[in-house]
Amino acid sequence: MEIEKIESEIKQCKKCPNLVKSRTQAVPGYGDPKAKVLFVGLAPGREGADLTGVPFTRDKSGLLFQEMLIRTGFSDEKNPGNEKPNLKNVFVTNIVKCNPKRCDKSGRARNRDPTRNEIENCRHFLEKELRALKLKVIVPLGKESTKLICRELNMNCSSNWKKEVKAGDAVIFPIYHPAFIVRGGGKQKYTKQEYQKDFEKLSRMIAEESSTLH
Repeated sequence: MEIEKIESEIKQCKKCPNLVKSRTQAVPGYGDPKAKVLFVGLAPGREGADLTGVPFTRDKSGLLFQEMLIRTGFSDEKNPGNEKPNLKNVFVTNIVKCNPKRCDKSGRARNRDPTRNEIENCRHFLEKELRALKLKVIVPLGKESTKLICRELNMNCSSNWKKEVKAGDAVIFPIYHPAFIVRGGGKQKYTKQEYQKDFEKLSRMIAEESSTLH
């Protein structure tokens, strides 16, 4: 299967020496190989996916994300803490497949944004995932992921926050990264309940698309 081949390539990748040195493991995308929805984060979290090998698991952002998938019917799980979730109609990945770490003054490891070179080194993996999946909706999580996805598809959609933008046979629907909600939702105090509505909208979009095929 094409997705399994991509997963194997990601796990063996050593293009970024700094990431190879600091990562626990490379983190491929996961989910339903027949997915119509692709969620795209920026990079694996240091306290989550870097440890579990599965995007958006274990850490606070991952737990919230899994809860949203469960509540809106995109997951067969009952417990958002399951670190190998069985997803329905959804595939989840990151633009960069290894956790970018930095150390603060006390020597404690922290997340950092990936460099431009790290993004470019990983870019072909995202391209392969986009080709392998027959997507109807691409959901960038957060502004940085949105900018990069729009650039990848040669589109100017970063200004259309939380609005659907047509991209060939698919639609781009950017929403907040779960970490934004965990940290309090910014100045607008974006709540967990509002975040769930974004996922519910996705569910309706897929249901409406499926109904037109019958």
